[in-house]
Amino acid sequence: MKTKLINLAVASAFMMAAGTAVAEDAYQGSWYLMPGIGVMHADNDLDADDNDVAYSLRLGKQLSEHWDVQVGASHAQADEDSNLYNSGKFKQTLFGVDALYMFSRDNFRPFLLAGLGAARNKVGYSNPAGNSESNTSWMANVGVGFQYLINETVGLQADLRHVWSKAEATGVFGAAGAKDEETIGNTYLNLG
Repeated sequence: MKTKLINLAVASAFMMAAGTAVAEDAYQGSWYLMPGIGVMHADNDLDADDNDVAYSLRLGKQLSEHWDVQVGASHAQADEDSNLYNSGKFKQTLFGVDALYMFSRDNFRPFLLAGLGAARNKVGYSNPAGNSESNTSWMANVGVGFQYLINETVGLQADLRHVWSKAEATGVFGAAGAKDEETIGNTYLNLG
């Protein structure tokens, strides 16, 4: 059921983007590829390091004077940092579609973004019970950022986004040995 909802959300985002493109008939926007690096600030409920490196790859398309769409994936991991566990990592892999509302098409282009997709969360902490949990869930994110064109073929994008998803782990969110699934919110600062 969750997979069907995620597929429906992604398909809806594509159809809305396509409808915008058709409405603005002759707009000839560019395609772009954006590898990126960033920092993930993990949700406090994860008992993980506050700031760890994130990597991403996105494919974008200018749809109209004000709209871009980006499809991409990112991965981040953070070391366990509490005294409850011996060691381990929290890992998050995201795949999603983002709609960007561009305020300008000048060299400096501020934007707002919102997106949907899927998240794979793995809480792999070594604890006395030896439990490790992974799950795939929906993902939603919102953010703000800007693009800056250096020349006609090279540019930069920076954004700050907050990403919500579900994570499941034994003993991480509740009492030791109790399985709990909770919505978590990680914040990403990305440069591409």
